[in-house]
Amino acid sequence: MRTKKRKKKILLEGNHGEDVKELYYYLDSTPTHSYFKSLYKYPQNAYPYSDLVQENRRRSKEEREYEILDTKIFDNNDYFDVFAEYAKNSPDDIVIRIHIENRSSNDAPLHIIPTLYFRNTWVWGCKHEGCTMRPKIVQPEGENFLRTKHDTLEPFLFDINPDENGQMPEVLFTDNETNLKRLYNVENQSPYVKDAFHEYVINKRKEVVNPKKRGTKVGLYYRLNIKGKSSATIRLRLYRQFEKDEIPAKLDFDGIDRVFEKRIIEANAFYSIIINPKVNDDERNIVRQGYAGLLHTKQFYHYIIEDWINGDADVLPPSETRKRNARNKDWPHL
Repeated sequence: MRTKKRKKKILLEGNHGEDVKELYYYLDSTPTHSYFKSLYKYPQNAYPYSDLVQENRRRSKEEREYEILDTKIFDNNDYFDVFAEYAKNSPDDIVIRIHIENRSSNDAPLHIIPTLYFRNTWVWGCKHEGCTMRPKIVQPEGENFLRTKHDTLEPFLFDINPDENGQMPEVLFTDNETNLKRLYNVENQSPYVKDAFHEYVINKRKEVVNPKKRGTKVGLYYRLNIKGKSSATIRLRLYRQFEKDEIPAKLDFDGIDRVFEKRIIEANAFYSIIINPKVNDDERNIVRQGYAGLLHTKQFYHYIIEDWINGDADVLPPSETRKRNARNKDWPHL
């Protein structure tokens, strides 16, 4: 089972348990993540959710698992290759390039929402290290960038760039809060919850995003129409604001591409030392993708015993069983 990228992936249940049903690949990465690249393949036709669920429910554990390629959704090349690249201009300055290839011969629309958000540490109301007041992301009036505000982190800026045709994205604001109404039929404390962008795009619900242009989760909503056998690229930048009233000079598209060129050269130089020079190009590619997979899927588990035992009283108080029998309950210092 591949479940490490659970929050980003499409999960289907069945007789083989929970499983990712999406095509994605880790293509490259340096150990410092000064450069890394991944690929996602997305079909242009309706995603075969029901087919995958129903067929995997029908099959026994002794039968081969039914995968997305078995649905033939990719057979006519009606899909997008979406390459996501990140490169460090400096430790606190990251450029982003999202390159989309339309593999079909037909023109096809694509809606894409690069998203900036804060990890939700404020919801528990805890007092120990790692808990913060609610941060926020705002778009200063008349400016094409976002500014972050956090009580323990430095302020960062996130450029809002046009696409290659000069069209600016629509900026959508919400909060990185669980939709309690949908999950538990409990009223939400705020009308702006984390699945707002889905509701806005798919169900055309305009009221789910914050009209005051602030929140803890912000999406740049690009609407693209990519001609057959053609491509489109979105370029973005997240960088630290060192002086309170100073806005650093923006990088144009050529400037962003030059950062990528430098980091790719460095990545090639690094792997020329690490990888046996006797391997051929295909073998070298396999090795680099293998390292990329290890580097992309690093995990950090922020496990606090006190929070686990006490639970979240505002949402779902812990059971008495958990209080009595919770593993490591005598380790409140952890």
